Order: sequence, then C-alpha cells, then structure tokens
Amino acid sequence: MCFAGEARKPVCSSRNRGQFWPQEANFSQDAARQLFQSGQLEMCSLAGCKYRWMRMSVNARDLVKGRNR
Repeated sequence: MCFAGEARKPVCSSRNRGQFWPQEANFSQDAARQLFQSGQLEMCSLAGCKYRWMRMSVNARDLVKGRNR
C-alpha cells in the first residue's frame, strides 16, 4: 500500500550507491542516527553483481521475534 504523501524508495543503482534511505538520513546526522538506532536505515550497496538496499543495523527486538518463530 502506498500513500500519496509517502516518498517511494528509488531503485538502487550505480547512480545512488552509498546513499541512505530514507532520504533525510543523507542530509541530517540526527535523522541518520535515529533511523540507525531503530533499525530502519538502509544503504544502496553492491552485493555480488547486483545493487540492492541493505539494512545498516538490526533492531534487537527483531532478533527476539525471529527466534520465537
């Protein structure tokens, strides 16, 4: 589901490699830190021979959820 006010995540490619998602993390150190701590920060990276968005951190709560499955 996509809402009209929501920004869409761009396709990860050589043009935006090294950029963060959500975009505000590229311009605000405070936003980047907050997104990193919540486990929501992603960076466009080259993985093997494909570009893809990769999470920069893992929220410990998500690890516990995965263990209970």
